[in-house]
Amino acid sequence: MSLVNFTTREITCKIVYYGPGRSGKTTNLHYIYARVPDSRRGRMVSLATQTDRTLFFDFLPIDLGQISGFNTRFQLYTVPGQVYYNATRRLVLQGADGVVFVADSQARQLDENLESLQNLQSNLLEHGVDIRTMPLVMQYNKQDLPRELILSTADLDDALNFRSVQSFSADALHGVGVFETLKGVSEMVLKRLAAGSTAAVTAGRTVAENPGSAYNPLFIYSGSGLGKTHLLMAIGQAAKALAPTLNVEYLTLDEYVEAFHAAIAAGQGDAFRRRFQNVDVLLVDDVQFLSNRKEMQSELLRLTEALQGAGHQIVLTSDRPPPEIADLDERLISRLSGGLVVDVGVPDYETRVAILRRKAEERGTTFQPGVLETVADLEFANVRELMGALNRLVAFQAVNDQPINAEAAKQLLGAAAAAARAAAPVAAGQSPGPKSGDEFGAFLADVTVTVGKAVEAWRARVAEAILRWEGEGYRTRRLERLLEQETPAAVDEEIASFATDVERLKALAAEVGQLDPQAAGESVFRDPERMREAEDAAAQMRAGVAPPPGPSGAFPLALYAVGPSNEVAVSAVRAVLEHPGKKYNPLVLVGKSGLGKTHLLNALGGELARRNGAIVACLSTQAFIDELIAAIDGNRVDWWRARYRRATALLLDDIHLIAGKERTQEELFNLFNLLQDRERQLVFTAPAHPNTLSGIEARVVSRLEGGLVAELKEPDRTVKRTVLERLLTGQNVTAEPALLDYLADRPADSVRTLVGVAQRVVGAAVAEDVPLTAGLAREVLEGQSPREAQRAGGFRTSGIVVSSLGGIKSREKMVWDWPEVTDRLIEELR
Repeated sequence: MSLVNFTTREITCKIVYYGPGRSGKTTNLHYIYARVPDSRRGRMVSLATQTDRTLFFDFLPIDLGQISGFNTRFQLYTVPGQVYYNATRRLVLQGADGVVFVADSQARQLDENLESLQNLQSNLLEHGVDIRTMPLVMQYNKQDLPRELILSTADLDDALNFRSVQSFSADALHGVGVFETLKGVSEMVLKRLAAGSTAAVTAGRTVAENPGSAYNPLFIYSGSGLGKTHLLMAIGQAAKALAPTLNVEYLTLDEYVEAFHAAIAAGQGDAFRRRFQNVDVLLVDDVQFLSNRKEMQSELLRLTEALQGAGHQIVLTSDRPPPEIADLDERLISRLSGGLVVDVGVPDYETRVAILRRKAEERGTTFQPGVLETVADLEFANVRELMGALNRLVAFQAVNDQPINAEAAKQLLGAAAAAARAAAPVAAGQSPGPKSGDEFGAFLADVTVTVGKAVEAWRARVAEAILRWEGEGYRTRRLERLLEQETPAAVDEEIASFATDVERLKALAAEVGQLDPQAAGESVFRDPERMREAEDAAAQMRAGVAPPPGPSGAFPLALYAVGPSNEVAVSAVRAVLEHPGKKYNPLVLVGKSGLGKTHLLNALGGELARRNGAIVACLSTQAFIDELIAAIDGNRVDWWRARYRRATALLLDDIHLIAGKERTQEELFNLFNLLQDRERQLVFTAPAHPNTLSGIEARVVSRLEGGLVAELKEPDRTVKRTVLERLLTGQNVTAEPALLDYLADRPADSVRTLVGVAQRVVGAAVAEDVPLTAGLAREVLEGQSPREAQRAGGFRTSGIVVSSLGGIKSREKMVWDWPEVTDRLIEELR
């Protein structure tokens, strides 16, 4: 969605409230709706279930009136919090300019918040948007609840706010923090405003310097004669100049259509597609002619997806934005809008003067002072008309052999005087909104100031720099602070300094990438404000002292369900925590997949990592093998060894994967001996006892058997009931004891299987809109219910369909085939 349309003088911002179910997204919109005057708000559309849970989405349009000459409108959306409606979530996110993540402050909802935040990142990526570049604020709702039930804002920041964006404490039901949150995200969105073609030129320059990695696809639109084709060609030339080996191709849509039809007629359709899929930078002009060409729309959609998948750049131009192209496939609209859509816009007065002077110089023509300025002050719809006026002046001077003055130029061009300014600026200190002290009035005043600042010249230069570097994935907080000041000193020097720091970060990241590609992607190499940290990290990497991968924080020990089936393993873990490196060293956790080995391994690692001076290496064995291969390939094995020798604990998941890998076993054997001699803790997981694993050398097996081998068995009733209670409570589902008893008594060979069975019952309750009971569970798991039999003979109402191949498919997701109901896999739990 285009933030600013300089042609129509409109600013339209789409803000999406995202978060888990019942976190307060709809409550925010209801409170805003109640505080906005009737004349400034549209009709609020809200679709909810009988339990007041949003089924599809809420929509609230707000008209802020004219601000700094722009008609400014906000469109506020919410998404459904339930996982069953992920397709709706993804659709609502399309074209979003900013996101408010509404988190539930209750401690028991932390996992739901994390899952929803990960889902937001995933759905943004589906639209080609990196969450790191999306204007985002966090709202921690329900902070009015008793302190013993909720997490503090500091704790929530640590758990959720990985970008360190603005966060707001809120009680949306009573309005606390609601408008503050809206103001925060609005300011972030509006600060990205750039002046018309400046944004397009900046985006074009960024694409030329980083084809395929920033703004892909780039969609440029404007009215006729405003320079779209010029800019398109300039992008191609700049990309070619920077990387001469790039394959750059320009063509109009009509040329593309003709070439396609010729290839099909000659039976060379596949060769045609391969030709364009191998282009590094593809420039397509005038795509508005896709209207009513369904075949070519499908072809362009396939081509766009192929180019994006291969990391190749595509840039397109049109005389209108994608949603306004008649009869355009919704999938293609989504794909074209998924990168960056920019409006070239009509050039302002200063730009018109610059164009006239350059063109006059190219023609070797001079004019009396004030003539070109007079021409620039007249109204022209586009640059072509401006050039026509200049040509008339050149011809007049050539024919009459005398210079033309400003007054004669006015008469010649048929204008008595320059047009007066259409809209008077808002007086200083005066807001176009209500003057009362209400919340909406205060919000409108703040937005007015933000928009006014955004269109100032120096602010446009800063906004251009922010747009460029954000597009490359760098943190721009340092530049954003310039926009918060009234008149900062040395703006251009600050921008140049920022650019120098970015280039230094690029060099450091490239150097670190030679040693450890994974470390090169760390956020410290994307934030110029952390330059010293980046230098230190690179220095540590050179010295081989960079820490190895650590345990995941997603597996806390407190949330591990304990029962007779795993109490031996849990007791061993607690003993290790009391005497790390001395008792049970090594500790080997064995058991089938899905019993919680990975959870327990990372939980142990997390507890060990809390200790002062701890360096805990906790990773999968496959990652360990891949690191060794990369070290061998990069001739830096010594550095790799030094990295792990510093560890105070080594925890490897799925140790059986070293089978048949002689070099890995050799390195692990030596590392094992070194760490054990230093009384450093060693922990491993495996699907079976080490002496039953094939392909592992006897000396390694001997070391693994030298400590304690603790087995995790199939979950017992206590474990199953605990898992079910936490699962259903986390989904805000109140389960009757009879249901928990029934599900806990059913056979389940793993926690993963148990979760799959429970999700199946919950899904049936939601689809049928009936209470979750033991009776429903029996109907779902033991036989077809009457409702299902009736529905099978009529129309289908659920999202689940039976495939002719015997599997199960869903419009929301794909699940695995299963021979027994207890074998159904919904999610990968370790």
